[in-house]
Amino acid sequence: MSEDLREQTGTTAAGAVGTIPCVYCREPIAADTFVYWSPARRLLSAACPACERQVTLPAATWRRMSSGSDLTATASGTFAGRHT
Repeated sequence: MSEDLREQTGTTAAGAVGTIPCVYCREPIAADTFVYWSPARRLLSAACPACERQVTLPAATWRRMSSGSDLTATASGTFAGRHT
């Protein structure tokens, strides 16, 4: 599915470092596999390699999580105490 998005927008999210956990199964998704989903570049999307579901995030959330900030997934399904 992300290949279809890449063909539609032609823009990938460059400069990504690390991984972002899938919101459905918590498996890591490489941050550089996300592509811009909206023309205004406010949403990014990628397919999870484990559960094959499409994960869409706001650009601000993707930047924060892919930059290696202190937000880490916990067993309770929160990021640093915040529910997702």
